[in-house]
Amino acid sequence: MYKYINPVTLGAALDEHAIVSITDAAGNIIYANQKFVDISGFTMPELLGKNHRIIKSGVHPSTFYKQMWDTLLSGKTWQGEVCNRRKNGELYWVRASIFSILDENGLLQRFISIRTDITETKMAEARLQATNTELESYRQDSEYEMDIARNLMEHMIKKSSAEVKDIEIWIKAATKISGDLLITQNYKNERSYILLADAMGHGLPAALPLIPIEQVFAAMAQEGFTVSAIVREMNAKTNGLIQQGNFVAVTMLSIDYANRLVEIWNGGNPPALLFNRTGEIIRKLASSHLALGILKDDAFDSATELFRWENNCWLTVYSDGLIDAQDVHDVSFGEVGIIDTLLGGNNPHLSLKNAVLTHLGERDAHDDISIATISLYR
Repeated sequence: MYKYINPVTLGAALDEHAIVSITDAAGNIIYANQKFVDISGFTMPELLGKNHRIIKSGVHPSTFYKQMWDTLLSGKTWQGEVCNRRKNGELYWVRASIFSILDENGLLQRFISIRTDITETKMAEARLQATNTELESYRQDSEYEMDIARNLMEHMIKKSSAEVKDIEIWIKAATKISGDLLITQNYKNERSYILLADAMGHGLPAALPLIPIEQVFAAMAQEGFTVSAIVREMNAKTNGLIQQGNFVAVTMLSIDYANRLVEIWNGGNPPALLFNRTGEIIRKLASSHLALGILKDDAFDSATELFRWENNCWLTVYSDGLIDAQDVHDVSFGEVGIIDTLLGGNNPHLSLKNAVLTHLGERDAHDDISIATISLYR
């Protein structure tokens, strides 16, 4: 059953909810409700007989109003968001619907404007936009600073590292700056040194403790110091520079090709794997020490492991990022992936690099991955 609703009641409800005004065909205000008075700050006498230009904000270009009037003068309804100005100069925003009222001959008689105050919404949008702009600026600044830090690190590493024959290295950083350090040095063509350092975490915070380690390695390896002496000095330099609870896992080797002798110290890294030329494991050189930065000098153990090789073989050293690399199903590459890849002994370094990249697929590594392959055959 339908009930009759008094249009006066509808008008009162509309006045209670919305900002309403009516103009004649020339655009002069002939009616304004109390909400229009309240939001604009003008009194009723100040509004009546005036054009809506009295609340024009100056925010919109002239083309905005031209499009509005072209729509209204064609007899259509215009809808949009308008910024107006209160009598005291403050801006406010409304969502407006303006209707053209035609007479029986199709001539314009009135314009009725019904608006809703959306000032708070627009202010929230402006605050969000400002925040987004600030965050974008921060991101760009951070990336710029990160690029500078990365270039500096790469320059330092390049200066401190010498390319060594028969040693292949590869690093895949999880971020712009690797928390892994993998460098080599020569001593009078008598010995080759290799250092794999894996700082806790990744990115710039992880890379910073690697700087003194890199400097000690470069200076002492070029002078022919023993691995034991070098790692002790590294630990001394590291202590006090990193926060308590952080550490740097290190594998360091020296290779004496004339005497077929390898000296190795492993503190906190996965085992170095010694393979024969067919890819079978001959020996695992597991970590027997704590990582750098944990123990003070008087408690630090710098004892190394020595072994000689007889037949041609090769040694693979890697960070835990290789083991932990996960595919799209969250399956880790693991030591099994390493051993399976290297069986057969065909170009072990390239095979291992390609295998982990295939395992990752489109997924980014969540930790830095470092691999070094040392051929032992002289």
